[in-house]
This record gives sequence, structure tokens and C-alpha cells, in this order.
Amino acid sequence: TENQPTDIVGPQPTPEDSTSAVSRSGETDWELELDGWGPRLGFGLDPDQFVFGLQSHLGPFARSLRFPPIPELGLGANPVLWTVNLEGFYEFQTRWAKWMPYAGAGIVAMAIWPDGADFDLDAGLSAFGGLERPIGGDKRIFLELKLGLGDAPSFKLMAGLTLPA
Repeated sequence: TENQPTDIVGPQPTPEDSTSAVSRSGETDWELELDGWGPRLGFGLDPDQFVFGLQSHLGPFARSLRFPPIPELGLGANPVLWTVNLEGFYEFQTRWAKWMPYAGAGIVAMAIWPDGADFDLDAGLSAFGGLERPIGGDKRIFLELKLGLGDAPSFKLMAGLTLPA
């Protein structure tokens, strides 16, 4: 349409699209739908670990807002760390050479297994930002930097692939 920015690439929500966050009447559609999933890999610091996980993208539940619950497993330096990231992020409606920036925050629930000990449960907060790019069809790749607050891992650099649901 005439009001669509010309620098945005990829599929854009339309009133006819069932995943559109805004109906023809302009009212928000709060229905969550799985619109993508995929693997994610990277490394973390404090603790120093190789991290891998799975992401699922639920949304959009409002224009440009998504909720990606993400389980991750961190291996390497003691302890073994299993996290579930309950986060929300905003997709900025601009693109730099086909890369779309996003930023978000959330709660990190953790199960920690120190060497030779029973597991412990803990929680923290995270703030993150990244860039996502379409690579053909509905597939996308991303790079993400995450900072932990409280007892969450201090730093993560992640990359991944999002596949259509």
C-alpha cells in the first residue's frame, strides 16, 4: 500500500493475514500463534559455556511484539546450566541491508547442576538485542547479544536459524 515503508522487506501483516496483529477495524488481535521455530547456538560468559537451545516464536500478539520462549542448555565450565528464557521483544520496522534490528528483555529461570551436587533453582533477568535477516522463503537467520542481570548468565552471544511453523 501507499503508506508502507519501502525499506521493509519480507512478508508484512495484512488485514487478511490470520497472524496480523491488527484487524480491519483497527482493533488488536491478541491471539498467539506459532509462526516459527529453530535451533540456536553460541557461547556464554560467567559461566563460560557452549550454549545450545531451541526457540519458538509466538506472535505477533501486537504489531511488532513477539514472545519467544527459549529453553537452552549450557555445557563447559562447571556448572551445567539449563535455562528457560521467558522473554518478549520488539521488532523495529526498519532494515539495514535487509537486517532487521530487535530488542527485548525477560525472565530467566535456571536449573544449576554443580559437579557432584544436587541441582539448585534460581532466576534472573536478561536484556538483549539482535539482528535478523530473511534467507529465502520464510527462513531467517539471527545474531543476538544478551546481558544477564542478577543470577542470570552475564553474557551470551548467540546465532540461529528460524524455520516456518
